[in-house]
Amino acid sequence: MPVLSIIVPVCNVEQYLAQCLDSLLNQSFRDFEIICIDDGSTDGSPAILDAYAQRDARVRVVHKKNSGYGHSMNIGLSMATGEFVGIVESDDFIAPDMYEVLIEAINRLQVPYVRCLWFDYWDDGNMHPSSSCLCGEQTEEHKASPLACTEIFHEHAAIWAGIYKRSWLEENDIRFLETPGASYQDSSFFFKVLAQCGEMGFVRLPLLYYRQSNPNASMKSRQKAFCAFDEVEEMERYCTARLPENGEAHDVLFRRAFAFFHWTFYRVSREWKLPVLRRARPVLRRLREQAPHAGQDMPPRELLLAQAMMHSPAVFLWRYYTGKVKERIFRQNG
Repeated sequence: MPVLSIIVPVCNVEQYLAQCLDSLLNQSFRDFEIICIDDGSTDGSPAILDAYAQRDARVRVVHKKNSGYGHSMNIGLSMATGEFVGIVESDDFIAPDMYEVLIEAINRLQVPYVRCLWFDYWDDGNMHPSSSCLCGEQTEEHKASPLACTEIFHEHAAIWAGIYKRSWLEENDIRFLETPGASYQDSSFFFKVLAQCGEMGFVRLPLLYYRQSNPNASMKSRQKAFCAFDEVEEMERYCTARLPENGEAHDVLFRRAFAFFHWTFYRVSREWKLPVLRRARPVLRRLREQAPHAGQDMPPRELLLAQAMMHSPAVFLWRYYTGKVKERIFRQNG
């Protein structure tokens, strides 16, 4: 049995796949398996995967019809045999010592989850290191409690910038939501990990290269617009089933849900803004009732926006567009 199982979800990434797999196979840490889940790719990705599997017995490949990211990841989790699980997206690549550093850290700190920093990476070679609320510690490696430092819940999920103890994931039923065609299926997984882990480890080193796509693309389809609600409802289901008495987790969930809905509101195209607000209103009201101190950890302006979203979707939208018009007039007269 290998020490580490690395899950690589793949769907039409022939341009980047070899760089990703080479970075895994060239790790200084050698005791691992790579589980590649081909989610119905129609480009050259399947052939590339098969070639690597023939070349190195540590590479295992599953080809299947397209069923979505969450289903692919759950297949990988079910196949994993290692003591620890890592995740690498097939258009990213990692530093040669990433898993050596993370495995040493998780063993030293005796925690179920360890996270590192990463580089935002562009194809022209430009890159910028990420940051975290956990960077305040002076040491490069330390423990942290997510429910004591709740800002971590609102950072990039970056589920690929870490490793997890496999038995702990299984014992706590931490898996992915399977919604075909949806986006952001790492969101509920990340929330479950943080809410359940008690303590996590943090390594203040960027060890992965996160390839950037267009961050300004709007979500135009109804399915993309409403996938945030599926993820929040999965977080709520998990809190109710697994953490019913954990008031801190429910408090964090209220703020996380608002932030997710607010971000979705800004990202969706115009025709979906009011439907998003109308669906967000009852969910936020329900979560507020379940959270003993809902909103107490929110900055005043953020709390006011959450209250406005719960009060009247139509008024919230009117104020949004009124503000946009005022901003445009100010710029024209500036």
